[in-house]
Amino acid sequence: LFRSEKEMHISAFFIMDENFLLSRPRAMRLLELMRKHDKAWALYIFSSANALRQYTTDELVELGLSWLWIGLEGKGSQYEKTVGVDTHKMVRDLQEQGTRVLGSTIIGLENHTPENIDLAIEHAVSHETDFHQFMLYMPMAGTPLWREMTAKGVMLDPAEMPEGDMHGQHKFNYHHPGIPAGQETDLLLRAFHEDFKANGPSLLRMVRTALHGYMKHKNHPDRRVRRRFQWEVQGFGT
Repeated sequence: LFRSEKEMHISAFFIMDENFLLSRPRAMRLLELMRKHDKAWALYIFSSANALRQYTTDELVELGLSWLWIGLEGKGSQYEKTVGVDTHKMVRDLQEQGTRVLGSTIIGLENHTPENIDLAIEHAVSHETDFHQFMLYMPMAGTPLWREMTAKGVMLDPAEMPEGDMHGQHKFNYHHPGIPAGQETDLLLRAFHEDFKANGPSLLRMVRTALHGYMKHKNHPDRRVRRRFQWEVQGFGT
C-alpha cells in the first residue's frame, strides 16, 4: 500500500481479499501503521458480518472503511456468515459512519422456488444498502459444489451451457431442484427491479451515505479521519 501510494499517487485501495477483516491482528497492524505514518487512506473491502463484529465503530472509521461488500443471505441459507447478526442494524450503523455498503444476495439457493423467492428478495431489499448485487447460485469447476452436482448428474452438458456464460447473471449451469429451467433469468431481473423500485438509484444512495459520514466526522478529533472524509466528498458540489 505504501509503495502504491508513492508510485501511483493514490489514497484509496480496493483490497481483493474474500474476507479481509477476518484476521483481526492483520487489520489492527495495518491501522497501527496508518496511525504511525499519518495515512488517511480509504479502503474498499470484502467482509462477512461475523468478521465485522470483531471491531468497534471507532476502529472501522479509523481504518478507513469506505466501501464494504457483504453477503446478506436470508433465513434458510446454509451459510453461517450472518448467523446471530442483526444485519439490518449493522448496515444502518455502517452507513451512518459513511461506509457505503454493497449487499450481495444469492438467487437460486437449494431451498428457493418461484413461490418463496419473493421473500428472499424482500429480505435483501429491506436492508436499503447503497448497492445490491444479486447472483445466481452456480457450481464452478473445481469447487465442492461442482463435484457434488456432477456426482448427482444434474450439471448441464457443456454444449447447453458454454463456459463463458457461467457468470451468474444469466442462467443456471445445472438443473435446479425447485426452479424450472429458464425462469432463473426472470427471477434475477425481478430482484434488481424490486431493489431499484424500493430504494432508488445507487448513485444517490452512495452520495447520501458519504454525506452522512462527512457530517458526522468532519470535526473528528483525529486529523487523519477528517482528511479522509474531506476527500470523500470532493466534487459533490457539482
